[in-house]
Amino acid sequence: MKKSDILINHILPKKLFKKESKDSWMRNSRARKEILFSLFNNNPSFALLNAWSELENDVKSHNNLPKRQTTSDKIIKECVSVLDLSSKEQKRLVLISQMRNGIAHAIPNRSKPSWSDVSFILRIAKKYRRMKT
Repeated sequence: MKKSDILINHILPKKLFKKESKDSWMRNSRARKEILFSLFNNNPSFALLNAWSELENDVKSHNNLPKRQTTSDKIIKECVSVLDLSSKEQKRLVLISQMRNGIAHAIPNRSKPSWSDVSFILRIAKKYRRMKT
């Protein structure tokens, strides 16, 4: 997975090429800007945090879940049920969720994310958004 693929397929289309609702863009524009910043600085860990934020934001906004009730498990269950993810995709989503928690909480000896992991989360978020629109 090239960084340019993430830029072209997930970041730029949101603002430049598609007529997505302004609300969707504004709901989490900070995370999208930070993903772009991460690409330029080659920092997939920071990008993963923001990509997960994007996914979490989409699930919360379409389900009206309060912040306190939103957990990684609930996000994963919602994505699996709405998108009918395969068991392989579900396992990958769980692993990336654990990776994200390791980054967010500075857990030592955690596995490091790749740009492929970031792209996977962004693809899931995009599919979810399309299914719920």
